[in-house]
Amino acid sequence: MTLIGKERVLTALEHKQPDRAPFDLGGSFVTTLNVAAYARLRRALGLPDRWQLIREQSQSVLVDEDVRQALGVDVIGIFERAPDPEKEIPSAAGVLVSEWGVTYRKAAGFGGHYTLVASPLQNATLADLENYPSPDPLAPQRFAGIAEQAATLRESPYAVVGNLGWTEIFGMAWYLRGFETFMLDLAANKEMAHALLRRVTDFQKARYARLLELAGHALDVILVCDDMGGQDGLFISPRTYREMIKPYHAELLALIQTRTRARVMFHSCGSVVPLLDDFIEVGMDILNPVQVAARGMDTAELKKRYGARISFWGAIDTQRVLPFGSPDDVRAEVRRRVADLATEGGYVIAPVHVIQADVAAENVRALADWRLR
Repeated sequence: MTLIGKERVLTALEHKQPDRAPFDLGGSFVTTLNVAAYARLRRALGLPDRWQLIREQSQSVLVDEDVRQALGVDVIGIFERAPDPEKEIPSAAGVLVSEWGVTYRKAAGFGGHYTLVASPLQNATLADLENYPSPDPLAPQRFAGIAEQAATLRESPYAVVGNLGWTEIFGMAWYLRGFETFMLDLAANKEMAHALLRRVTDFQKARYARLLELAGHALDVILVCDDMGGQDGLFISPRTYREMIKPYHAELLALIQTRTRARVMFHSCGSVVPLLDDFIEVGMDILNPVQVAARGMDTAELKKRYGARISFWGAIDTQRVLPFGSPDDVRAEVRRRVADLATEGGYVIAPVHVIQADVAAENVRALADWRLR
């Protein structure tokens, strides 16, 4: 029996075998495409030139319905909007200052990355932090149109993912403080670390509460992002995570779970195997992005160890295969990940994070080839 997208995704997330592995492209902030890659894809598909950025800082796009139809996508997203559109306009020098006061600079070229260049609280004292203004988590522009989207998408053929931008707790703390400074805080200035983590957690909780008030009834999955690892290991030790960060993650996910039936997709890049039991304990239902090029992120072993407790969403390599491989290499990558992860459900095919500007349209089309699913 052929399933519609929503049925296919929900069957997989129930750890049952769908008719084929579901496919996500564009259902979340972290499974879409860079605008340059998307423009090439639309041309390759013979579709009109058009695109809409989700947010300026991300340089990633809302995937259009014609692309979803052409590629057989099973997922759609509801996205928070920019709280202050004027802050989404970079200066002539390509500098953008976020609502939190973090400064980014854009690389040259269409779809160029923004890189963090200045953290506003790097030299701050506890008193400075107490006086530092937080953005308004309930700014009306953030949620404009979300209730209407939720009403429409509740009965859509797609699985629906709820998305807020920059939902990190650990990540936002170090964006504000600077990475090295915040690492020192976690070890030797814990009062400052906790004060900043509390400020950020309260902000994130308020946004999630509002999103779920407006759209929680329509969501099948809700995204929470906080990168805890890099290519070769964790940013902090498991002990430090459990003492300093995990309680805040648990608090946020507990709020989410009281407001919606949607499954929690926890996005944490990097080599994060030592924390997976902790993520599960605080309420993660789905691991994303499954960064397969990072140390220890072997998909067969992950399925064996964790497949009965969580689902996996991602795992198609964006570091090597998608940008540098051939279409046949991409197909082989999909076959491998489906073989490793999709038995008895529990897997949604998706790129490991946003498909970048250097990925050929032919490789995106190979990723979407339904015959491999």
